Amino acid sequence: MKLNGTTIPGYTKSPYRPDTTTGVLCDAIKTLEALKKVNPNIEYTIQTEGDVPSYTDGSLPIVSITGGLKDGYTQIDIQNGSTTLFVNKGADKNLLNAQIEYKDGELVSDIGAVLGYLDGVSYNMNENTKTANVIYNAENAPNAVLEYANGTARVTAVDAIENANLIFASYNADKTLKSIDTKKVTLDKSGAYNDYPVSSSFVTTDNMKIMLWKSDMATPICKPVVIGESEKADTTALFSKEDDGDNALFESVKC
Repeated sequence: MKLNGTTIPGYTKSPYRPDTTTGVLCDAIKTLEALKKVNPNIEYTIQTEGDVPSYTDGSLPIVSITGGLKDGYTQIDIQNGSTTLFVNKGADKNLLNAQIEYKDGELVSDIGAVLGYLDGVSYNMNENTKTANVIYNAENAPNAVLEYANGTARVTAVDAIENANLIFASYNADKTLKSIDTKKVTLDKSGAYNDYPVSSSFVTTDNMKIMLWKSDMATPICKPVVIGESEKADTTALFSKEDDGDNALFESVKC
């Protein structure tokens, strides 16, 4: 489980999918804690004592989200022992595929269903990399999240991306360039994503970098994916030897 490309820490039980029809199950409390650090508008309470609300059907504890919600929502209740998210104090209900369970201090629930009510938050699951991605366009967040596995890169926009350059580069054992492939990337809004398989002519090796650069090739959009010993590989060969400006800039960035 990642937020803007960074792993959310502290889960006692690792996020998981029990089957192909159910979303990712994980602790709603730690997920909300992580989101509140980047979005202070998120407000929630945890009820551990007293009577349960009459409109619910489970037991304590109950996490009630009351801030940072999309228009039309005033409260979302996540309740131990229930298979339902209670919307606006029971005025509406969202039936889940898995029962919410409180164990070892964690309220494990279908996190995608919960996140769907939060303003400015998007979510996707990448089956290829076995990653659940939570996206929020926070101040100082990277403009995109880049993942790679099995010959396919996924780019998820944190902010809109226009005509960016996705670069696949593989390297020989001596760190010289072996093969290169490029794709153009445009994603119109935060949370939008697309998968980009490498071309059939691209030669994969044990040492690779997958990079995302702005259209002018002067600024990296996010951290690259580094595979093997390619962190210090020679990147100057990605550009014409006659173009000293780009060569020098690319070397100085050390992406």
